[in-house]
Amino acid sequence: MGPGLPRVVRAAYIVALILAGFSFVPLIFGPSVSLFTAVICLLAGLGIGRGRAWSAYGLALLVLAQLVIAAISLLQGVAGDLVATVVDVTLVVLFYLAGRSLSQTGLPKGRRGRWVALAALTGVPFLFVQVFMIPAPNTGHHSRGRRCRR
Repeated sequence: MGPGLPRVVRAAYIVALILAGFSFVPLIFGPSVSLFTAVICLLAGLGIGRGRAWSAYGLALLVLAQLVIAAISLLQGVAGDLVATVVDVTLVVLFYLAGRSLSQTGLPKGRRGRWVALAALTGVPFLFVQVFMIPAPNTGHHSRGRRCRR
């Protein structure tokens, strides 16, 4: 982490590493999807620490993809968590501002294609996948000790 980087970049670096740390916690209790999130946040944090603007932009893009998925779920009638939404919006703004600050420093920006592809791979499938509840037939009331005759 360079000493001349703006405060917003340092804050984004710390927040990305904290997110990575919190994402590793569920792994204590067993296998979890959070490993994927933890690795992404860790790599983004390290990239931000190295002054790569697209590490910050990419993490903002990933969180934004989660917000879009949450908004679509909300439109479909699935209740969302207001606190999580506010936190996600705050994270998008923080990482975007860090990316913009890093872009203005003249340091190498990093690779945008990887982050865009990662956001697409993690966000797009949720736009096309839906959970359906198929009710099972209630067989309990037919078997009360009576036998059916033919």
